[in-house]
Amino acid sequence: MISRELEKRVNLFSVTVLLVFVVLGGRLAYMQLVQGNHYEKLAEGNRIRRLPIEAPRGILYDRYGAVLATNRPAFAVSITPAGLSQPDEVIDRLAGIIGMTPDEIRKKVAAQAGRPFEPVRLKTNLTPEEHTRLEELKSELPGVVVDVQPIRDYLNGQLAANVMGYVGEVSAEQMANNKDNIYQPGDIVGQSGLENTLDRYVRGVDGGRLVEVDARGRAITTLGQIDPQPGDNVILTIDAELQKVTEKALDDAIAALQKQGRAQTGVGAAVVLNVKTGEVLALANRPAYDPNLFASGISQQQYKEILEKKALYNWAISGQYPPGSTFKMVTAVAALEEGLTTTKDTVFDTGVYAPTKQKCWVPAGHGLVDIYRAFEVSCNVYFYEMGTRLYRKGQYLLHDWAVKFGLGSKTGIDLPGEAAGTVAGPDSVKNNRDPHWYLADQDSAAIGQGFTALTPIQMAAYIAEVADGGIRYRPYVVKQIVQPDGKIVFENRPQEVGRVQASPETWNIVRQGMLEVNIGPEGTASWLFAGFPIKTAGKTGSAENGRGQETHGWYVSFAPFDDPEIAVAVVIENAGHGSNSAGPVAKAVYQQYFHIAPPAPPVAPVSPAPAEPGPAYRQNPSTPR
Repeated sequence: MISRELEKRVNLFSVTVLLVFVVLGGRLAYMQLVQGNHYEKLAEGNRIRRLPIEAPRGILYDRYGAVLATNRPAFAVSITPAGLSQPDEVIDRLAGIIGMTPDEIRKKVAAQAGRPFEPVRLKTNLTPEEHTRLEELKSELPGVVVDVQPIRDYLNGQLAANVMGYVGEVSAEQMANNKDNIYQPGDIVGQSGLENTLDRYVRGVDGGRLVEVDARGRAITTLGQIDPQPGDNVILTIDAELQKVTEKALDDAIAALQKQGRAQTGVGAAVVLNVKTGEVLALANRPAYDPNLFASGISQQQYKEILEKKALYNWAISGQYPPGSTFKMVTAVAALEEGLTTTKDTVFDTGVYAPTKQKCWVPAGHGLVDIYRAFEVSCNVYFYEMGTRLYRKGQYLLHDWAVKFGLGSKTGIDLPGEAAGTVAGPDSVKNNRDPHWYLADQDSAAIGQGFTALTPIQMAAYIAEVADGGIRYRPYVVKQIVQPDGKIVFENRPQEVGRVQASPETWNIVRQGMLEVNIGPEGTASWLFAGFPIKTAGKTGSAENGRGQETHGWYVSFAPFDDPEIAVAVVIENAGHGSNSAGPVAKAVYQQYFHIAPPAPPVAPVSPAPAEPGPAYRQNPSTPR
């Protein structure tokens, strides 16, 4: 007979066992009924992988259909964290094959924490040696996947690089701003230029492939596939052949100047606009870079060299320079429209302007000068006098007229990073040690010196205004965005954004003055355009930069004179006289645009005098470059 004590123990044990089974049964029921889908997914994740197929980015074309940027297939390597049985060993071995450090791989994997079954892209554009080695060792590298993905291909290297921009892996900042969850870690997205601003159009929609894998993470069966959707194509306003000529001419000009000890920064920019639409036909920057380096995986050393050269900076829309004598058309329009001068009015230039003691660029002066000759020889004293007249009327009229031209404001070009620039006036001296606005400041402003700093794109738009009787169009580089099926989803059209109200007579006087620059017997650019078959109008400029360095060389122009089609603005840093440095670039543009065979190069005149310097009075040492 069982004792009472033993019976109690048996009952207690039975109750304990029953409770254990109840708990285990309840947990099992919870896992099967409530969390069944969750664990089913985990089980499937161990067996099924989704391999992303990156969508090819939309193709970038020039205005005539020439391909500027497309895609090419390349091998890429990824790693699936959940497939790593011995992660440290696999990562260390993989790093040695693909030229990455183990820490770099771990950092990429950590950035995708929480999605252990999704492949982490480690490197695109594998070399043949890397791909062969990975294929040889794939049985020893569980969780490592090699597949083919499209890679951006810029067919002309650095051509128009600052317009198109470059692509790269999505940054931490872009992920932080990823409110619509359109980006995933490892995605390749636009980082600058049009690649960045049009990314939502050109990136397309990624596809994927469902594959069954074995215990070592190797694909054994394809279960299904969703094809990627290519991005939209973009037609630019850029003329690829004109862009090539412009860039080469800029390269040649800078190289020639550097042989003379000038233009040592190698910085220059050129913009070509359609006068009647605002379309950008060419936009060139120097130094330049090859965006293919970023698409294929740039090294730290290569990136450092590009940064040191400031090649990523879009000087054409962000570089700010005193315009020098190229500003004189504003001064002339203001003086004529305010009734302060006429074509019969003259100023006697002795080489020094008496009221402010500021000098002309020719020490002996130009003698008796009217408005036409003032343009032809770029007489500073004449325009000092116009500045004084505009100032003495009791208002800051010169500043106000410059603003009417749109200067000191962004043009609205459809590229990121445009600078607004500044126009000299009382407000521009507030941060200066001497906050007062003097007559000498006004006179400096009249020849584009002092506190005025403008961008090449502003200068091109301004010259187009002069050529077209005061009509200002918004510059643009994107002509159309077209879906792969041919449907147009966006189209730019000419947009008038301002108009300078001046009489036809005033515009004719100013344009005639610019014509004299190129064809007059004393024209500062006549040596360059002597005998040129197309009648062109222009203005040279040499802008002091306040750093004691060589002046920046400017040349702005439009053609044909009788019915303007294009406007050109060129600047080269520390290059000296504008006609010698920037002028030949504009001439090369005209030769290409109008299909003119280049004759033997003319010989630039040699002058012992400084090339069109501005006054030494109150140069702004902090003028942005």
